[in-house]
Amino acid sequence: MGFVLLVLFAPVWFGQVSAQDGPADLRTLAVTPEQLSGNGIRWEQTSDKAFDVHAALGARMISEERIGANLVAGWTRKFVSPDGIEMEIRLIEFTTNYWATSMRSRGNVEVGEQYPEGARVWVRQSGAPEVDWAAMWASAAKGRIQVIAYVREPAAGHLDRSVAEPLVRHLLVTQVEVLPELADTAEPRGVDVSDLRLLLLTIPVVLVPVAALVGGAWANLRDRGSVEHLVGGGARRLPVPASVVIHDLTEQVRRIRRSSRVRVAIVVACATALVALSMFIEASTRFHFLIDAAVAPVLVAAVAVIDIAVRARNRVQPAFGREPLLPAAIGIGGSIFFVFGGFFFIMGGVAVWVLSARTSEQYLGALVLAVVGVLVLRKAMRPFVHARRMAAQHADEALAADKRRQVLLLRSFQDDELRMRMHRSARHSPVEVVAGQAFERFEELLAWSLWRIGPVVAIGQPGEDLPTLGAARAYFPGDDDTWKQAVRSHSRHSSLVVFIVGRSPGLAWEYRAACREGALAKCLFVFPPVETEELGRRLMVLAGSLRLAVHALPPLSADGPYPIGLMFDEHGTPIWQFVDGRDDIAYRALFENVAEKITARPPLMLTAPAAAFAGAEIDVTDLLAGPDEPRTESTRISVWTALRRIARGKLRRRSDRTEGLVSSCS
Repeated sequence: MGFVLLVLFAPVWFGQVSAQDGPADLRTLAVTPEQLSGNGIRWEQTSDKAFDVHAALGARMISEERIGANLVAGWTRKFVSPDGIEMEIRLIEFTTNYWATSMRSRGNVEVGEQYPEGARVWVRQSGAPEVDWAAMWASAAKGRIQVIAYVREPAAGHLDRSVAEPLVRHLLVTQVEVLPELADTAEPRGVDVSDLRLLLLTIPVVLVPVAALVGGAWANLRDRGSVEHLVGGGARRLPVPASVVIHDLTEQVRRIRRSSRVRVAIVVACATALVALSMFIEASTRFHFLIDAAVAPVLVAAVAVIDIAVRARNRVQPAFGREPLLPAAIGIGGSIFFVFGGFFFIMGGVAVWVLSARTSEQYLGALVLAVVGVLVLRKAMRPFVHARRMAAQHADEALAADKRRQVLLLRSFQDDELRMRMHRSARHSPVEVVAGQAFERFEELLAWSLWRIGPVVAIGQPGEDLPTLGAARAYFPGDDDTWKQAVRSHSRHSSLVVFIVGRSPGLAWEYRAACREGALAKCLFVFPPVETEELGRRLMVLAGSLRLAVHALPPLSADGPYPIGLMFDEHGTPIWQFVDGRDDIAYRALFENVAEKITARPPLMLTAPAAAFAGAEIDVTDLLAGPDEPRTESTRISVWTALRRIARGKLRRRSDRTEGLVSSCS
């Protein structure tokens, strides 16, 4: 590998090989038994044949294959003495003396003056403690011919190393003496690997936009909400009863999506430019490894720490705590290690793929390296997240540091690990942008959006070792009276109460408590991107707890549009917020358009929906989630399911257009 790197970063000569002479007759140039015999030893020839020099080279890299173009032929002749000592001479013809000299094995024994000039000697050690060698060979070059002399331990008995060394020297010296000095058949030049070097420098630059495009498309196909807006649910018009008031946020969401795509394109372009600059510096300096291993990680870490320090003084996002830089530095250091470790594995796989000689083992090795790199990247955010959780503020600390009225976030503990696809936005640190993890917890999006209004507080789950990221946690003993009293108290002091609509018994009680406290006017009910059947069950629990009449509920369709939120106006009229797809951008639009409207209006008491929308309280006991019910952990769907839904949506839109044309003609 060191030789390959030497070739890649060595000066490169160009030009066509011009033949001057034909190949040499190596058989006639090899030393004979008669020329070797002497000093009381008579050698006999046991083998005399050509051998495949390209197979002997064993090229495993493309650069080595190109070196093989300078190999011409090889010949081997073996000898044996009457007492069983075996020797072998190999002649390898190259195109030039440069390659005959360069392609010799390194020696591990000091060479004396009795050897030919530039000779090298190698001794292979034996595994047996009583034997100090197993084989010995010496090499030299004369003209364009490389000479290799071997001597091996006899099959029976033992040959002392002090005897073997003069034998291999005698064989090498004799062969070099009888060998004519053949002229080069080509101009001396190195291997042209400029195309490989250019390819290795270009791939990281191209990989950035390609990875962003492919990764983004893959994440979108895995996320239910993203697939919903790709299907085009906003183009449909559901048959809505006159008693249902709907506010369509689709146009606002589409505007934000367009600006988000522009912002992502700018980020990708900047990242591509930075990588291109890095590759240019690497190509222009001798310390390219230092840039990869030290300079780039340190720069990213420094930018991330500065970003955290600035954010800690900005009240639009939860701060790290009283000392933000220490946990930030610890978490960033760990995540940077994982991020660049993953990139090194991936780029190592790319390098093996590009430079390999196309063997199945090398392809498999390249694939394994790339897969390991992806797996490491998937774990990259764990140190950062763990450090943030260790430094997370308690609710009392957050309220003491921020004097604005609080925002109370109420949810079912079953939804604490609900994850969805998140587009990169201003809330993501540089480390999170580099790591590129697409799926994050739903609550973190809500908390970041709501923190613009006030400090976000939530009741912590009993038994948590560390606070979950998102809202600042307030912990209370497990008895019902204590946490219920805390919910009522925080509700009274909140400018906004946000519910992640679920169907746990505790959350159903909190629905009813909001009505009893007269807080319905400052409540925003957020529907998470769950399946239509599960959403229907949650909607029924909400309606039963708020005493909403069935005729006031909106229709649900798996093909969209989709309810994303519910608020009540000052008269108690339920206003349902609909979008074409429940992705993270849709929820950001919900908070920007609806949450701020709720907090902007004057306080008022509202204990129930308006009479036109009110109904009897429904027994929803059978719909409530039990303690053993599995948590809602992800909005992920399979890519196959996503593609089927997109295809079905296209067919449906085509059918709708056909029906519209038929009706207009009639």
